[in-house]
Amino acid sequence: MGEQRDYHEKVSRLPGLPKPLDPNVKDIFDDSIARGSHILNLHLVTAHAPELAAARKPLIQAIRSAGKAERIYREIAITRAAQMVECDYEVHHHKPFCVQCGLSEEAVAALDDWQANRNLFDAKQLALLGFVEEMCGNKGKVSDTVFDEYAKHFSAQEMVELATCASTYYGGGMDKNAFNIMADPDYRKPAPGKF
Repeated sequence: MGEQRDYHEKVSRLPGLPKPLDPNVKDIFDDSIARGSHILNLHLVTAHAPELAAARKPLIQAIRSAGKAERIYREIAITRAAQMVECDYEVHHHKPFCVQCGLSEEAVAALDDWQANRNLFDAKQLALLGFVEEMCGNKGKVSDTVFDEYAKHFSAQEMVELATCASTYYGGGMDKNAFNIMADPDYRKPAPGKF
């Protein structure tokens, strides 16, 4: 991506990465760059645990590029879950993906207040938003009414994929908040994945 980053700079409550850079971390960073990503501040934080960072990478790649659920629904689930855990870091990176997937800018701006702006979303998007809202806002408990509406619009595989998107980014938002990861500049982008 052309940016020369100091991989050891402090970008959160944690210290900068130790020198020399762990060889596994270097491999992870090289792979991220090859897939079209800048090295983000979150990469510098998660790299403090190289084995976990390596294990997390295939899950995030699958969330972005694999599975049956269309990318627009994955990004809606991710962004709404990140909003619910108040993780501005992830919201900042995923709102543009929502637009890239075809959600209108007006709808993206209204995601945090979707219930008052239902007219901006179709029935399938509303079913997903209702599910994510209850799952993330009620410790995983989802009413039969909300679940049944969700199940009308998505296959079992898609339902699991979308729940995984939401729960992964909700949980990840908690650690990003706890570590106070600094925002990346706008030019610094994550790997886009498959659209």
